[in-house]
Amino acid sequence: MVTKELLLYLRQRLLDARSAKNQEQLKDLQGTFYVLQEAIWSTKQYSKMAAFLDDMIDSVRDSFQGVEWKSEIPSIEAIERLNTDD
Repeated sequence: MVTKELLLYLRQRLLDARSAKNQEQLKDLQGTFYVLQEAIWSTKQYSKMAAFLDDMIDSVRDSFQGVEWKSEIPSIEAIERLNTDD
């Protein structure tokens, strides 16, 4: 459903938006993460992809609250190890 490449792309956009403190882009990403998360949940198969999206949603929330250090963004290596069948 969600590919590693998409997660890597969204991860980089999240890092860029946080670095630039771009609130508008963070809002857009938050909406994207919620839509993808809902799609995964609709399959009734919670997966590592959903867990990565949870981490990214937490990161956006923490960015809005000014505590970016509080959340963990999945590493490139963790995403690349992701089994797309997971």
